[in-house]
Amino acid sequence: MIHDSVHKAEQSPSRLGLGSYGWQHHHWDGMFYPDDLPADWWLGYYANEFSAVLVPQSDWQADTGFDMASWQDDVSEEFRFYIEWPFDDADGKSPQLCLQQCQSLGDLLGGIIVNQDMELTTDLPVYYRGQSAALEQQIWTPENNAPSGVALLMLAAGNLREQRKWLEQFAVSSEHLHCVLLADASIDINSLRDFKTLVELLGL
Repeated sequence: MIHDSVHKAEQSPSRLGLGSYGWQHHHWDGMFYPDDLPADWWLGYYANEFSAVLVPQSDWQADTGFDMASWQDDVSEEFRFYIEWPFDDADGKSPQLCLQQCQSLGDLLGGIIVNQDMELTTDLPVYYRGQSAALEQQIWTPENNAPSGVALLMLAAGNLREQRKWLEQFAVSSEHLHCVLLADASIDINSLRDFKTLVELLGL
């Protein structure tokens, strides 16, 4: 398992998890992932430096769901997957396969992120964007200062000063902080690393 490599020492000592929107970013190839690293090893390599990931709903396959067969073998037991809910109320698809797959992740599942204005019936941890759910189930954003342990941020228009303000607001909003997810689909690896450094400097 690649997560047992020497890169383990580079992981953040902070208690606050940090993850990007997916790990299969081809524009990271050569900048973050070594040129000769097989794509099948990208998750393990990513998990050496970051402690969570938001799995995009676009990764959902119509017949097989998320391709998570090897995910558990590629990460440490401290890593967390957050699954972006791949359905809405109008698409007519059954959510059962997704819920079964999330359940199979066990403790590696950080939660399910629901973007649509809908309620998801499950015993699994769910975080909602918007006001449709109970306050404690909403995800924290700069626009919605809910007392949630999980934050969702977009860095495209941000700078480190603004990002620090967001982190400080998030830190005082909830007694228990779990993870910050950066939802920029084309995030630059250096921006992600800068944010990780900021988390560490703030002692989160």
